Amino acid sequence: MAECRAECGIVNVRANQGNDCFVFSMKSGIRIFDFDSDGGTAFPAVLVGSVRLTEMLHRTNRLAYVGGDSSESSLFDDSTVVMFNAFTNRVLQTYKVTSRVLNIRMLSTMICICIKDQILIYSFDNPAKLLRSFDVNPNPRGLCVVTRSTGDRCLLAF
Repeated sequence: MAECRAECGIVNVRANQGNDCFVFSMKSGIRIFDFDSDGGTAFPAVLVGSVRLTEMLHRTNRLAYVGGDSSESSLFDDSTVVMFNAFTNRVLQTYKVTSRVLNIRMLSTMICICIKDQILIYSFDNPAKLLRSFDVNPNPRGLCVVTRSTGDRCLLAF
């Protein structure tokens, strides 16, 4: 597996909220695999330059990603989250924060962005609105999870 990660340029892998798709963050972009069908389906790579972290919203075409590194192959820096439509290959919105993004999580109406000492919650509106921010103890690994609860409520753990 280590040889494949190096050869393929895989930086990170994450399941979507339904655990039926996997999103690979790679040095060349993003790759989505759908495991809901028999044998699985690999979708064409989304070539957006170096990507360090990707989050897929359920089984939709909406992706949020963070640039991979400071090299020329990364289109955005590591303090910018890009909301992207994988079907139309268009950037929908960008969220610029004050320091390196450590984690991102999405619900149907909002995105949670984790940086070292804050968790920022933005709407998907255009322009984005900061809905809430939490000052947290230093969280260098960006540990954060968000889940839909009953009704319009959600649970955020960090």
